Amino acid sequence: MKVVSYELGRAMGDPEGNVREQILKDADKLVSCLANKVSETFKFSLTGDSSRSCKYVLNTLMQTFQNRNLAHAAKESTFMVLIRELLLWLLDDRVYRMDDGCQLLKTLNVLMLKILVCMHKKLYCLHVL
Repeated sequence: MKVVSYELGRAMGDPEGNVREQILKDADKLVSCLANKVSETFKFSLTGDSSRSCKYVLNTLMQTFQNRNLAHAAKESTFMVLIRELLLWLLDDRVYRMDDGCQLLKTLNVLMLKILVCMHKKLYCLHVL
């Protein structure tokens, strides 16, 4: 996940935009895979392992939704799957007891807000058109 986060940051900073365009084509797949990783990493961390993988997947999602073009390239159905997954973990009492659980909950909240803002803007643009 660390490599994905690094490569995503590098691609978004590409001055020529070649790599960025390629990632935009696969943005929906990327967000979908990351949504699946949220569940996988949190379940793994609940067994007592480090929450580091949770942090990486949440940070990668945060990077994704900081880039407007990348965030808007994801489908509405993918947004819904991701929102559902994040809400499930926000409401799960076990997260607070995890390693760095308090920080994970804060990150989940901020990420949820970013996603809702992106989704609102995307839906607004579609309705205007």
